[in-house]
Amino acid sequence: MITTVNFLLAGGEDTYINQTAPDMNYAGSEFFVAGRFFGQNIRSLHRVDLSGIIPAGSTIHSATYRPNCTGPAAPFTAIVFEELVDGWDYNEVTWNSKLTGVPWLFPGGDFYNGNEVNGLLPDVVGRASFGGFAAMVQEAIDNRAGKLIFLMRREIEAGGNSFAVFSSVAEADLGTAALLDVDFTPPTTVLSFERGQSRGMVRGMNRGS
Repeated sequence: MITTVNFLLAGGEDTYINQTAPDMNYAGSEFFVAGRFFGQNIRSLHRVDLSGIIPAGSTIHSATYRPNCTGPAAPFTAIVFEELVDGWDYNEVTWNSKLTGVPWLFPGGDFYNGNEVNGLLPDVVGRASFGGFAAMVQEAIDNRAGKLIFLMRREIEAGGNSFAVFSSVAEADLGTAALLDVDFTPPTTVLSFERGQSRGMVRGMNRGS
């Protein structure tokens, strides 16, 4: 049976790093930014623990990331979401470094090839919708202890300026934090029981509400 969860990422972390100010940390900002500004690139970083929401062993069918846009970009600005390596600190991360004194292998964040999600920066205010996150969420559940960690950047990080601004989890109104919608099938559970001297096995399926 497929379970659907729709939840605010208010317990996660989101921030951004700026090529123009490569040693600046933006922890605590009430917004995050992705795109290109003054001829330099800006990428947003995101981390949320799904382990208490989606059980290990679940099969992910679909996942949609829905951040709240407060400053739209120019139309048709292509972006890509990439799986980001862990080990960065929210209060220390910059364009140059994942921790104070510990540089990224590549400035701007180290990310994996595979499970990318493509989309367009929103050109209107309101909830944006980026589908296609199923593989990235599945990877988080299977191999990253439930941690969904990714960055958002312009697909072509060259040319003219175009960027979008979104509400972060540090925003005073937590209702504006990003949403994640996931359809998944929980793992099959095996229950054992003993009645007198006989033993048996009962198979059941976890069911969502």
